[in-house]
Amino acid sequence: MANAIHKTVAGDTLADISRQYYALEGTQGVVRDVELKKVTNAIRDATPLLLNDFKDIDELPPSTTLFIPTLRELNRVVFSDHPALLASLKAHGFDHARKLLRYPSDQVVEYLSPLPSDYTADDIKRVCTVTAFFNLDGMDRYTAKYLYDTEEITSMQELPDRARRRSTPFFRLLSRRPFLGHRNSQLKTTQNGGSCRPRSRCARKLEN
Repeated sequence: MANAIHKTVAGDTLADISRQYYALEGTQGVVRDVELKKVTNAIRDATPLLLNDFKDIDELPPSTTLFIPTLRELNRVVFSDHPALLASLKAHGFDHARKLLRYPSDQVVEYLSPLPSDYTADDIKRVCTVTAFFNLDGMDRYTAKYLYDTEEITSMQELPDRARRRSTPFFRLLSRRPFLGHRNSQLKTTQNGGSCRPRSRCARKLEN
């Protein structure tokens, strides 16, 4: 099992961090307690630092290093730092990463059209690609954004090639991380337009 490395900031709790990685809310926004407990327990088990003195809702000291296991039986979140776009994606049924990654980014743009003034097609494509990065085993939030925003990798197809070539000091370091180690097992399927090839037309009703 691959672990993401996450460093806390002021105000973070185990429950909050769990929801940053996993889609734990039901249709009414109510957190599924059983799944939340599964994630927090997994973090406790994976993190070398003993967390026995902290409840799931207790604030952790800033700069605490946590290990976040990849739990494939649970859905990852759609990773967006754009609140209006994230709300729109959820309203259209894209409430976790697997649903979003069934469709190429162009079809997601089509599904959300006509677009409001709050965000653009490029914003949607960024969310699709960053979410695809974040859905890889052992991926952390910082690195997922860094790959797109700083290394300027704008599709999943580019990622394994850049990793193999170790084109920058960042990639020479990152190539030792689990999510870049096995192209076939990590990327799982053929890709199209920065996300996984869709199973069905975007106009069809989203499955659970």
